[in-house]
Amino acid sequence: MSETDSITKSSVRKREVAMQDGVTLKFKQAFGVNGPIRDNVMFVRTPDDFSKEKEVLMYQVGQKVAMYSPEDGKQTFLNGDKRNSNARSVLGLAQSPNKKFIAVCEKCGPTDGAQVSVFYISTCNRIRTMIFPSKGDFSSVVFSGDSKMLVTVSEAPDSQLVVWAWEKEKISMSTNLTSKVTRISCSAFSTATNLQITATGHGYLRLWTVAGGTNLKQQALVSQAQEHENFTDHCWLTSSKECMAAVTEGSTGSTSRTASILLFRTTEEAPFLELQKKIPVLLRGKTRLECIANYGKGFILGGTNGFFSVYEKNDDRKDPYMLIKTFYYQTESFYSICASANDEQVVAYSKTMRLLSFPLGSIDMIEENEVEENFIDVSPGGLHQGAIIDLDICMQKPLIVTCGSDRTVRIWNYIKWNCELAQDFNNDEPSCVAIHPNGLQLIVGFNERIRMYNIMADELKIFRDMPLKGCRELKFSNGGHMFSAAVGYSISVFSTHAYNPQTVFQTLYTFTGHIGPVKRLQWSPDDQIMISAGMDGNVYGWDLNKNARLDDANMLNRPTSYTGLVAEFANKESSWNRVAACSPDGFLLELSWNEDKKDSHSLKELQTGDDPSDVVTALALSNNKKFLFMGTAGGNVKTCDWPLDSEKPIMKNYSVHQPIGFIGSGNVAGVKGIVSIVVSQDDNFLFTTAEDGSIFVLAMQVVVRGLETKATLEPDVRMFNNDAVLVSMDEVEERSEQIIELTKKLDELKNENEMALHMKDMDWQAELKSISEEREVIIKAERVKFGVLQDKFESTARKNNEELELKDEYRVQVVQENENQYEHKLAVEMERFDRLAEEIEAMQQKCEGLLEAQAADHERGMRSLEKLQNGEEQEEEYENELQKLMSVAESDLITEQETTRKMQGIVQTLNTKRAQLKKKNEELKLKTANHELEYAKEKGRRVKLEGTLGHVELHMKEREDALSDKEKTILGLRSTNKTLDNFRYVLDHRLQQLMQERGPIQKHIEGLEKHVRAMYDELVGEFNKKKEIDRTLDKKQLKINTQEKEILSIRNNLRDREREIHSIKRDLTSMVGVSVAKELEELVKEAYRKFVRGEKIKKKVGGTGGVGSGGGGNGASTNMGSTKGSTMKSTNNAVSLAATGGGGGGDDEESVYSNDGRGGGGGGGIDGGYGGGGKLSDEIELTEKALEAQRQTRWVQKEAKDLKRRLGVEMKASQKDSANKLNENASLIKECNSLRRENVEMKRDKEALTHEINDMKERMRRKQMLRESRGGGGTAGTMGTANSTRLLNTPGKNQNQGIDTSSMMSQDSGFASNGPEDPQPQTPLMGTQMRISKSLAELEEGKAANNNNSNGNGMEWNDGYDEPSPGKVAKGSSARQTGKGITLRQEAITLQKKLDARQRETEMQRTEINRLRETLRRMAVMPGGGTVQQEVLVKPDTSNVLYGNVTGGGGGGGGGGGGGNLVITNRT
Repeated sequence: MSETDSITKSSVRKREVAMQDGVTLKFKQAFGVNGPIRDNVMFVRTPDDFSKEKEVLMYQVGQKVAMYSPEDGKQTFLNGDKRNSNARSVLGLAQSPNKKFIAVCEKCGPTDGAQVSVFYISTCNRIRTMIFPSKGDFSSVVFSGDSKMLVTVSEAPDSQLVVWAWEKEKISMSTNLTSKVTRISCSAFSTATNLQITATGHGYLRLWTVAGGTNLKQQALVSQAQEHENFTDHCWLTSSKECMAAVTEGSTGSTSRTASILLFRTTEEAPFLELQKKIPVLLRGKTRLECIANYGKGFILGGTNGFFSVYEKNDDRKDPYMLIKTFYYQTESFYSICASANDEQVVAYSKTMRLLSFPLGSIDMIEENEVEENFIDVSPGGLHQGAIIDLDICMQKPLIVTCGSDRTVRIWNYIKWNCELAQDFNNDEPSCVAIHPNGLQLIVGFNERIRMYNIMADELKIFRDMPLKGCRELKFSNGGHMFSAAVGYSISVFSTHAYNPQTVFQTLYTFTGHIGPVKRLQWSPDDQIMISAGMDGNVYGWDLNKNARLDDANMLNRPTSYTGLVAEFANKESSWNRVAACSPDGFLLELSWNEDKKDSHSLKELQTGDDPSDVVTALALSNNKKFLFMGTAGGNVKTCDWPLDSEKPIMKNYSVHQPIGFIGSGNVAGVKGIVSIVVSQDDNFLFTTAEDGSIFVLAMQVVVRGLETKATLEPDVRMFNNDAVLVSMDEVEERSEQIIELTKKLDELKNENEMALHMKDMDWQAELKSISEEREVIIKAERVKFGVLQDKFESTARKNNEELELKDEYRVQVVQENENQYEHKLAVEMERFDRLAEEIEAMQQKCEGLLEAQAADHERGMRSLEKLQNGEEQEEEYENELQKLMSVAESDLITEQETTRKMQGIVQTLNTKRAQLKKKNEELKLKTANHELEYAKEKGRRVKLEGTLGHVELHMKEREDALSDKEKTILGLRSTNKTLDNFRYVLDHRLQQLMQERGPIQKHIEGLEKHVRAMYDELVGEFNKKKEIDRTLDKKQLKINTQEKEILSIRNNLRDREREIHSIKRDLTSMVGVSVAKELEELVKEAYRKFVRGEKIKKKVGGTGGVGSGGGGNGASTNMGSTKGSTMKSTNNAVSLAATGGGGGGDDEESVYSNDGRGGGGGGGIDGGYGGGGKLSDEIELTEKALEAQRQTRWVQKEAKDLKRRLGVEMKASQKDSANKLNENASLIKECNSLRRENVEMKRDKEALTHEINDMKERMRRKQMLRESRGGGGTAGTMGTANSTRLLNTPGKNQNQGIDTSSMMSQDSGFASNGPEDPQPQTPLMGTQMRISKSLAELEEGKAANNNNSNGNGMEWNDGYDEPSPGKVAKGSSARQTGKGITLRQEAITLQKKLDARQRETEMQRTEINRLRETLRRMAVMPGGGTVQQEVLVKPDTSNVLYGNVTGGGGGGGGGGGGGNLVITNRT
């Protein structure tokens, strides 16, 4: 039996361990928020990592309640694993007044009842769960003021108000509700016995109180006329614990709406709440109030159309709350508002599923136009504002990308837990998205196209745009070099990098075979195979190598539609292929086959559940191929082992997303849940998206035999390429410009800061100087006071010593007298004491004797009485006698007692006096001892004072010695001060000279600048004139070219005519020689045909010339083209050109330039003809002059260009010299400033030395007074005089560092001694004096050089310094610039003269051209021959003659050629 039990227990334990093994999901992060519910968002306080409380934001996301920390972006979730498994969503939230608990209303199944749970905020654990048997769920919940009671309201049809004692999980009281309640709340002072609950709804405003201990009683808070209004919300105000505020929807006007705020105040008696104030609220358009929230100073209103208003409490009883600000933020509708504990921040939940933060603490400084800048998303980057359509994950970066129905694409970082980038597509709605494995690019599919974007730092920049209709699925290959797109019924594979001009992306493959839209795509690890699943219920494989379809997955084809797909491909470790797909009919199918075996296909079918919310909508497989994750329509995530086990499917269910209900075809209700689900590359995180617009991140922990295998679930950042980011060139340039601008601003700020610091330093120095002067004055006054007080102290000390000695003597005398008196009194009292003691002893003896006698008599009487006892008489007698004796004895006894009493009083008095005397004696002894102690102390003090006096005397001697040393130092300082005064005098004199020289130098500089400007203006004018001259010369050159052409044509015509005339003459001459009439007739006819009709006559061979033919001569021709430049340059030399010739012409047309040419004359004739020599001379002269004019014009142009170039060079040199001069002027100013600063430093040093000398004088004066008062000043004065005389008589040096007082300035610094025979050694100056001396020396050298350059004479110095060496130019002087300025001016004048000469030559050339024109005109009408007399042209400013006389010889008759000489001379 025991063995059976142990086996049973072990099997159960193994089964439990097996149930625990697998993968466990833990909620890590969530992006999104859900609602609207009451108090959807609130601030709570939780402990941080250091056990300190921090304020976090709590809100609902999916089926979870998250707590978000704005500081680090991390989240924690309420742990609700132990709740009812049928709980699907959150319907209400409430925080307890003690800030420790949170109540959550949860939606369950229709038969599970209403459920509310209480969580402990610090641990996020569930501590209580209460279920109420109702058909409706709890929609609102609130804690009582003492946090011990919990009030819930259930929805219709069983709408009830239930009060719970939640710690005991028991119902305290409940009541039915007849109207729909949208909000309940409790006052801050509500308890279990004094419970006050307020509720609002449409036409409903009630107060519930406890009546009879267990019954709830309601009462209306407004009249029936006001109950028709819609009370949208209410709250109890923390600014006034006895006040409650409710808001109404208000009535609608033509252009606005008027709402109301009802303020109620509590009372001690019924009705417990009374209306105090009604505040109207004017709203724009159709704006409605939706919520009200309290904060420490008042309350906040929120509504539609972005209405946001803040009220604050004041001290006015009539108007207790004052409106602070009202804003309208875009078109947002605020459904829930909460304020932080410090009232600095407000967070609002809007209709578009946004959490917006507003700075409530600075509301007074926010204007209406700045409202959009102050409403900020709580989550950095914002959230999706609608359903999420698609999801993809990056391999090399910790990024996921999503696209939503809000037409946005967002990129999330799951290490930083924020939205890094959000792109809004206003016009296009994205349908699918895929991110490249490297994380630098992504593809977005739209209805009409797909676009590839580069992921930049802060935006998505479009890279390629391809028209493609109906793309519903995009998937990058694992290598990233390809991507697939599901377009309708086909699948296209494109190249990521290749470009096609027609299709943008190069199409690699196109697969067809589906008869319905393709829903899911899956790539193999080697990117060689792709699996697709469609809405037609078919699953196909595609081989990219063979470009063919694989039929291995055909067994999955069935009449349904697939929404999810996962695949495992064969590899080295396993040869099995597995494909799983899910369909809306609630089945999950897995197909597996072995590549090495035929007909090895195996199909598994798994039903996920009968409920529509259990339908699997998305699948994901872990990278280690061990676990399968399923997303359902109900928003849940299920996990199971991979491959599937149809017999024992081990599944774990996690409630994640909020299901969204919808009405399908046939009015069938359904739900939408998870859309996409992916696993991170390292199998650490599972990402899910759903129709509720949220993204959940779940950490994956693998459990083996009940133990967790992962030490941490944080991703390893080393596996990601986080450093790479794309940046556009425009952004780089913009950032560079921003950096440059910021650098400039930084430099400006630095300069301003340095200037401000410099000004502050100057102010502080001035203030410090004034304070130091005041301090020195105060120190002097205090020193004087100290001297006076010290004298007083010494005199007072002496007086006190004398008085102390007198008092000591008097005290000793008084003490002696007191001792004598006390001893005398003590002796008298001792004697009296002895006498009284003797008397007391005698009286005691007497009393004792009497007592003894009485005792003896008494004994005798007693014996006699005893003898007489027998007789009465005797007894009476005895009694009488006894009475008498007793009376006598009593009287004696009384007397003795009185006497004794008196004696005792006397003794007691004596004892008291004795004790007093002893006490006085002891006091006297104590006083004597105290006096002796004081005397000893005074004696010790006197000894100390004597020692101190000796020490003071020794110190005084040391001080006198120190004073004597100080006097010596003072004498040395005085001599140094005299030297410094002399040097200061020299510096002042030199500064005065520099200041005097500064004016003329400045004037000279200004004059030079004016002269340079005038020269520049003059050169500009000359340059403009030169431009005009160039233009005129160009025009003249054109005219000359025209004239040359005309001359050439005229000359050709003249030559043709002359040839024709010569030909006629020759023919006439030949005719004259013919004697035969027939030949003469033929000759005349031939001449007629030749000269009249213009016919060509064939030459006869063997003809001879007639009588008188002119001979031709050939002249040597030397081309003068190469000497065009030298011709003009040698105009001062005599040049002669001679020409002799007979008939005919020269070899070259340029033979006119020959030095010795022989030209053809003219042939004679019958009538003598015309002399060709004269015409030729005129022609040569005209040609030569025209060519010479052209040559001179070209030379003038060349010279003008040269002058222009030289003018530009000179202008640049002038500008450079001006800049150098300005720089040297700046250096001169800088040097003057340095001299001023050094002068100021010298003055400060002098003032410091003066103060120190005055202090030394003051101390010497006081010491002298002390010595005089003590009678020892004469010797010190004599020593001081001797030392002073000895120091003053020192020939060349003083006691301060060996400074040479006879020559303070060395030759190295620009100053010399009085003469070369000076035997005293020279000591170079150090520090500031050396710098000042060098600066002065350089200035003196510059002045001397300037004077030498300007006057040529040296400058005589009367200050005792050597004359500076001539020729040196000091830094900052203007001698060199003056010389350059004079040279520049001379060159400018020379250029001006040259320009004038060139202008005169141009005018001369113009006159010569005019003369040539006139000559040509006269030649055109001249009949020929003769002599032409040329006028001599004289140069305007010289005596040179350009051309001499030109003569030509007449032609001889009958064929003789007249020779003529052409002579052109130039006389100097």
